[in-house]
Amino acid sequence: MIDREKKLTVGLQKYLPKEALPTIVEWLVKYKVSLKITKKRVTKLGDYRPPYKGYGHRISINHDLNPYSFLDVMVHELAHLVTHEQYQRRVKPHGSEWKLNYQDLMQVFLGREIFPNDLEKAIEAYLQNPSASSCTDDYLYKAFKKYDAPSS
Repeated sequence: MIDREKKLTVGLQKYLPKEALPTIVEWLVKYKVSLKITKKRVTKLGDYRPPYKGYGHRISINHDLNPYSFLDVMVHELAHLVTHEQYQRRVKPHGSEWKLNYQDLMQVFLGREIFPNDLEKAIEAYLQNPSASSCTDDYLYKAFKKYDAPSS
């Protein structure tokens, strides 16, 4: 297991805020997640697939996200995983059960100086009633976009 932790840590260090990395690696190892960093997808930032035909939990996340957006998408997809572990397919993908899991997982990263203050405030506001995508919350979307690399 140590080798997997090292591999994940090295592989994810350029995608996540440094302070969030140990927790994310711990969760990926705990749930035996197969993680794929993908090319940019216009229709989605990340994806969760439950275990199926011998495959375990699978999460994919676009490679081009800033570290804060990457962390948010990772937590979003991990909330799907936790919800699946608890309820299998008996609940809606972004129903109240998912919302509670997303809130609980994201709370771990708040108040730890992982996010800049303005972004943390936007996340805290969004956590009052999270939706299927942080992109649909204009305030949060703009807060995340401020930290994108300048386009060339």
